[in-house]
Amino acid sequence: MHRCLQVPELVELITSQLSVHRQNLRDLAVLARTSTVFSDHALRLLWASATLINLLRCLPSDAYSLRVKGKGSATKSTMTPRRSLQDSDFERLRFNGAYVRRLFCKADAADTSRMFRNVHPWLSASMFPMLGVVYWWSVHSEHGEGDIRFIECFLAPGLTEIHMPDNWPATMPIVSSLAIATRCPQLADLSCFSRVDPAAVSALSECTCWKVLPLTISLPALDHLSRLTSLRQLNLHSIPADFPSPRNQPFFPSLLDLELTDFDSASRFFERGREIALTSCAVDSMNEYGPTNFSSAHEIHRLISAIEGGVSHSSLTSLTINDGYGSFHRSDAPIFTIRASSLHRLFCFNNLTHVTMFTAVGFDLDDATVVDMARSWPQIESLMLESCFGSSRPRTTLRCLEAFAQYCPRLVRLSIAFDATVVPSSEGDFYLKRLMRLEVDASPISNAGAVAQFLARMCPRLRHVCTLVDKEDEDEEWEANAVPEAFVYDTIWKGRGEIAAGGAFGAIGAIIGVKLSV
Repeated sequence: MHRCLQVPELVELITSQLSVHRQNLRDLAVLARTSTVFSDHALRLLWASATLINLLRCLPSDAYSLRVKGKGSATKSTMTPRRSLQDSDFERLRFNGAYVRRLFCKADAADTSRMFRNVHPWLSASMFPMLGVVYWWSVHSEHGEGDIRFIECFLAPGLTEIHMPDNWPATMPIVSSLAIATRCPQLADLSCFSRVDPAAVSALSECTCWKVLPLTISLPALDHLSRLTSLRQLNLHSIPADFPSPRNQPFFPSLLDLELTDFDSASRFFERGREIALTSCAVDSMNEYGPTNFSSAHEIHRLISAIEGGVSHSSLTSLTINDGYGSFHRSDAPIFTIRASSLHRLFCFNNLTHVTMFTAVGFDLDDATVVDMARSWPQIESLMLESCFGSSRPRTTLRCLEAFAQYCPRLVRLSIAFDATVVPSSEGDFYLKRLMRLEVDASPISNAGAVAQFLARMCPRLRHVCTLVDKEDEDEEWEANAVPEAFVYDTIWKGRGEIAAGGAFGAIGAIIGVKLSV
């Protein structure tokens, strides 16, 4: 044997190259049978992610029959028993099961219902010592509800994630049993899918180790969750309107990551909170199912005020406020323009590194507000103040970039609208040394060459410039309600047509020696 094959790290590197693409799995299986040197490494990669039906195919071939129908993604396999099983039949399954880290069961692709009735008495969680994640997807199968009880065979002590449907009565006792700390002590992520059953939600509230619950939740369940000391991450659509204030009781004492999709619920949640030590907060109605409407400036102000009052000012590092799409008419723009006084309420969060706000028509800012913003967020790396239809003529100017250069040395990505028709002439001492992407919304521009000179000086690593027109799908409704000048400014920035040959994109590229792309 060559000396290099005596180094475990080199052998692992060789085998790992074959696991990058699925088409190489056959070669990996051959390698596992070639030599004991490669066997353990190859088997570990082959069985790291396993489907239930492939695991059952480790049984002797005379123990089952397998019928396959359909082609491609529509393939459906059906496994049925042919004889009674005995302990010796499971030798190969036990051997390969020791390598399984992620197990997938999807009844839509494989029907193992009849086979599992014969198999499950022989299975136990001890067969899968490395198992960490179980995906039990059988929502649309006629056999699925009866099969859900078989998940008990795979509730190994080392499980960290379980994904399964929530809408079956058979699910509830399983989920309730997970609240026992000795059952799955490392469980950190319990995700449940499909329709919401009130009884199932009540059962889910008994768990003490949760990461995600993507449901509209009942009042008793939410009250239970709010007291858990193990809850780190929570994902909800909405909360009950009559959710009471916590008073002196614990209110999500260990919650670090929160995502809500309903703006009104988010405001009520934070209005009931006090010094919640969140590190990441997202109010994202774009993830909501069904149609949504843009929130008014008043509604956004209420939400931001609630966040200011309910979240610890020192802990928050990431904030996302994404408003949903909906009916909109340009004449209503003043109702949706976010006020500078609203953003001022966020300046107390001095450790923010990522801020994303997407609204209907943008923000009413001036250079003084931007200076205060830059001073307040010295750690900021990504600042995205975006709009769907574009701001009215912005009051901020290119001077705002100098404020970011002076106070935000880590800034890599910036989205903000500014008036680029007036280009500062002074040569400052501060530069945006890390800024690589600049999104300018519908920023007015007249002299592309002068803007290019300024940006090239201020942003020596700039590689991407993007306008509002680049980012939005140009359907009829958007074109009818977007800032009318957006297309004119886009033409100047890009230099399309005769209006500004070369444009700012081309001019910047020529100056800094790169081709800027969207």
